[in-house]
Amino acid sequence: MTLKIYSTLLISIIFSSVVAQPYQVGHITGTFIDITRNNRQVETEIYYPATVSGDSAAFATGAGKTPVVIFAHGFLMTWSAYENVWNALVPEGFIVAFPRTETGILPNHEDFAKDIAFLVSAFQLEGNNASSFFYNHVDTMFAAMGHSMGGGASMLSYQYNPQIKAIANFAAAETIPSAIAASANINVPVLMLTAENDCITPVAVHQQPMYDTLTTSCKTLVNILGASHCQFAESNFNCNLGEATCSPGPAISRTDQFTVTFQFLIPWLKFSLKNDCLAAADFQNMLQQSATINIQQSCQPCSSTAVNDAIMHEPELRYNYFFDFFEIYSSVELKNLSFIIFNLKGQEVYRRDSIIVDAGDIIQLRPGIKQSGIIIVKLMRGNEELITQKYSRRGR
Repeated sequence: MTLKIYSTLLISIIFSSVVAQPYQVGHITGTFIDITRNNRQVETEIYYPATVSGDSAAFATGAGKTPVVIFAHGFLMTWSAYENVWNALVPEGFIVAFPRTETGILPNHEDFAKDIAFLVSAFQLEGNNASSFFYNHVDTMFAAMGHSMGGGASMLSYQYNPQIKAIANFAAAETIPSAIAASANINVPVLMLTAENDCITPVAVHQQPMYDTLTTSCKTLVNILGASHCQFAESNFNCNLGEATCSPGPAISRTDQFTVTFQFLIPWLKFSLKNDCLAAADFQNMLQQSATINIQQSCQPCSSTAVNDAIMHEPELRYNYFFDFFEIYSSVELKNLSFIIFNLKGQEVYRRDSIIVDAGDIIQLRPGIKQSGIIIVKLMRGNEELITQKYSRRGR
């Protein structure tokens, strides 16, 4: 196997909802050679946590060994249509890899699934190779993901590599061979994000049979109300053309669909790949409270003891980079909180006092400040410092 690095354009970060300081987005292009399939070349776009954004940027200090998400594109679509995915997941501490294979009019679904499975093994080797860019940066936790055709391929991929630890997909399509049939042999956590107004891969014909066939002990189907098939990705000519005659069409905006998608996907990945039981509690609470979805679930992500242990780290502070607001969450009641923002000179640029967070609630704060670059945020209770975080904030 070889890994070749090329320089390509990296579009800057647009979306992040994080608990800690967000990572920047680094990018390289790698070509991996599968010697077991007649030296098949799997060109792959790779995005990873970096110290600064850009091509071949240094891996982020402190990121350590990082879970890897292998994401497969939809029919007649390319990796570049999923900028929303890498900009949401990389700042949260995930490597996201996009195989560029099977882009033609007659894709081979089985080969695509095998590419996903192969890249899992390839990244494991890279993480243990002292001469690799990814040396000591690859965790043992891998997720297979995809959209439409790629979503079906993610279901197929598990049979070719049981080292896949989780599967998530957007509007997964039935494939040849059958992703529905393959679902019966999957025994890792599965998250299926579906669209209510999907006429390309209708839920009843594609995702619902997959979900029903799954025998895993942890499966969740989140049907986003008013969502459409193509709005899981950036605007794409081929996908938009296929959806042009759909009725009903999307009833929510692409931005809103992105927001709901990552609201659930990010905590799910955190508890599936990072064993974060507080994220599991967040995920379960949002499933029950959200008015934007319908759900089906058979899962207990974390034991009640593990969740209670995680809750000891309350409260939780998040920053939504794209929409520029903060959220304070706590599963226990907290009173008399102060939320303060400082610039790097230590000057206070925003303050709000007497904040009350009810148990299980989320308080949203929109400071509306002009400060850009690095800011320091403190959450205080009287003289007690509960949280201090640094965030990278773009100019407004």
